[in-house]
Amino acid sequence: MSRYSNIEFILDLDVQEGIELFGKAFDKTVEGRIWQKWLNFYVHTDPKKRLPYDTYYQKHVGKSTAKKSKSNRTPEQIIAESKRIRNNDRERS
Repeated sequence: MSRYSNIEFILDLDVQEGIELFGKAFDKTVEGRIWQKWLNFYVHTDPKKRLPYDTYYQKHVGKSTAKKSKSNRTPEQIIAESKRIRNNDRERS
């Protein structure tokens, strides 16, 4: 998506379609970064220890790129905490 200067067409999509499109774009970005990392790994690794790209990719895809929050809080608790944080931020300003 970064190669396009105008992404108006995405803003006109249904919200769910837009989210899916951004998700796919993110996945492709991650895949490109893993490829670059593997190229560097391949060049600088002993030939006996080199991993095929597919193996290297699967090891990295299994790792989460973002930490998922596992919260047992109710929506009311989350709203109360966000209000508390907002009030604290206002007091500092």
